[in-house]
Amino acid sequence: MLYIQREVKSDSMDEIELHELTVNERDRYLNHYVHSCPLISDYVYSSLFMWAEFYTLKISYYMDLACIICTGGGFPPSLLMPLGMTENKMKSILDYYYQWFDSRGQEFCISHVEDRFLPLIQSIESYDFSVTYDRNYSDYIYLKPDFINMDGHNYKGLKKKIRSFNNHHQNVEYSKIKMGDISECKELLDTWRTQKGYNADSAETVKLLDNYEELKLLGGAVRINGKLQAFFLGEEFDDTGYIISGKADMDIHGLYIMGVREFVKNEFPGVKYINRCEDLGIETLRDAKLSWMPAKILHKYNVRCSRK
Repeated sequence: MLYIQREVKSDSMDEIELHELTVNERDRYLNHYVHSCPLISDYVYSSLFMWAEFYTLKISYYMDLACIICTGGGFPPSLLMPLGMTENKMKSILDYYYQWFDSRGQEFCISHVEDRFLPLIQSIESYDFSVTYDRNYSDYIYLKPDFINMDGHNYKGLKKKIRSFNNHHQNVEYSKIKMGDISECKELLDTWRTQKGYNADSAETVKLLDNYEELKLLGGAVRINGKLQAFFLGEEFDDTGYIISGKADMDIHGLYIMGVREFVKNEFPGVKYINRCEDLGIETLRDAKLSWMPAKILHKYNVRCSRK
């Protein structure tokens, strides 16, 4: 267990525990998450869990807020936007974490901030703020009916690929992922990794599969002639379904497009929005996500804070 120090009004110092993002931390985290319900995909617990090691993510509970510190992944260290009842607490948050980062010789930045939280941060008069975002990490938000129905000329290319898939594959079955499917999902992941020629997020996806039930994930699989050829993992919160990971045999034309639509149709029946995460600046991935006609590109703002 790691510790950071919290300033209090007396001369004594209280310790704040920095916790690992384990499956056992999920329920406590969600108690704070539900008060903010951020639309950004990075705050979904399965996303934090799968990337915790890569980004060196730790969580503490400061002033009854869930506060995640990121110190890895090749990015400047930052505090993710705290989750919970942040009203009337922002100045205390800024004062404490400014000192925490400054004592380590680091600039203080709050990352992954939705635009609706910017006025709250910028209302603190004792700081100057520099606000930026990186388009490569902006989330794609879709209206679920558009995602499913694909009405209109703009979806012509996607519908053509689905028709081609259906014409070439007759014995196709979609089903919810069960524990007995996990080993086949891993086998497909190995195939996908070989097809890609690099690891991408395969190790992180294995973490999700290994903890599928504990993370209470939603999962869907597509079988062709009885063989599992695609799978998708996600979570639902409030009115949004999050597609956290999805893999399909890349040699089967149209499979991923058909599969992800079936996943949304079957596993997110009551949501209004679908979040498909970012494109990481990968041109082919950006083109693919834009082709589904997002209703919004959700930027993740970085707020660099300096004392006046």
